[in-house]
Amino acid sequence: EFFLGGAIALNICFLAFAIFNNFFSGYPPDLALRSRNNVNSELLAFIKFVANSLIVLIVIFIFAESHSLSITGLIASIGIGGLAIAFASQKVLEQVLWTILLYVDRPFVVDDYIHLQDRTLGKVESIGWRSTKIRLSGKNTLAVIPNSNLVKENIENLTRAKRVISMITLTFFSRLSEQEKALIQEFI
Repeated sequence: EFFLGGAIALNICFLAFAIFNNFFSGYPPDLALRSRNNVNSELLAFIKFVANSLIVLIVIFIFAESHSLSITGLIASIGIGGLAIAFASQKVLEQVLWTILLYVDRPFVVDDYIHLQDRTLGKVESIGWRSTKIRLSGKNTLAVIPNSNLVKENIENLTRAKRVISMITLTFFSRLSEQEKALIQEFI
């Protein structure tokens, strides 16, 4: 009965994966297209991973409870293993937490033009779990900035601005004729 119960639990796991995959491949992208928002594929992949992990844990706990297995030992081993993984990957977890903060706060989204304190100016190409890629204006190079640095900086989002004001100071070393003045004024 133990092996038959394990096989049924495994099949339930695969069925839940299939149902969730079917839902997840259709509904969130369709919702994003209807609302015209940019959806980060890494965020969707992370949500899918968390949901699949929860499905596995729930099925394991139900299987253990129905077969009178010690759940306390299982929880303790998961807790100790989680603590060891947390200490080993402290920097990675820090990056993920900063990224979650970046997603919650939403100072910018993909395709926004932003300006940072260090005079970085460019278009956001992607927001990942570890870093954000910005296409620099003028140079057309790609800057990869860790999300932990972005959360700590002042970010000026130029895309959401109502007006853009440019100030130009021109210095001429000789008197301009009226025609030259008109040409410069027309150019500006």
